[in-house]
Amino acid sequence: HGASVTNVTTNVTTTNNNNNTNNNNNNNSNPTSSNYNNSHHHHTNNYHNNNNNNNSHSGHRHSYHHHGGHGGSSGFDAGRVADALCHPGCPIPQTMDDAMRTHSNAFANGRALTAILSNLARRRKMGIALNVWQWMDQRTITKNVYHYNSLISVCEKVKDHQRALRLLKEMVDRGVPKNEVTFSSAISACEKSSQWRVALQLLDDMKREGVGRTAIAFNAAISACEKGLVPHKALELF
Repeated sequence: HGASVTNVTTNVTTTNNNNNTNNNNNNNSNPTSSNYNNSHHHHTNNYHNNNNNNNSHSGHRHSYHHHGGHGGSSGFDAGRVADALCHPGCPIPQTMDDAMRTHSNAFANGRALTAILSNLARRRKMGIALNVWQWMDQRTITKNVYHYNSLISVCEKVKDHQRALRLLKEMVDRGVPKNEVTFSSAISACEKSSQWRVALQLLDDMKREGVGRTAIAFNAAISACEKGLVPHKALELF
């Protein structure tokens, strides 16, 4: 990569010297054009910073800060935080602390953590998501329904219906109200684990708790019945 940048720089220098004879002095002191510098300087720094610090704690933190913006929800990128968290050997508590300091507003309104957990759900990174969950407890961060929904979604992706059920119980214990997404994700976790009885029970719980039963929840329950080879139970839902 370094050789490629050198070749491009030499070509640009040659072009500038041939086509801009009136600017020879400037070209001698600054061999690359300003347009080239503006378009490639940031990328080159990123490459060298990430490679030089790839295997160290400081590398994780430097890479995050280099990309992370300067605070506020508008500059927050959950994907970049998730990238850092998923890197082998990443010190998760320190990385989360860095992210929270850099984007205090996004963390204060709870959206940053929801986005991080949702991103980890898409990657099926249950272990890392649980470490983030534990970090939230250590920092005494109040968990809301969106946080729980995101972690239950991880359970769905990795087919861990038992953990999803434990999270539902924890919501009750902590007084966190459930919504349609909470139940739908939990039912989907049961469906993927072929737990049709539990799926149907959760569908009944939605009605009992006054939570609107959505088509997504019904579809997941019907699919659970299909996998459980109980078509007559599926027909009862129509």
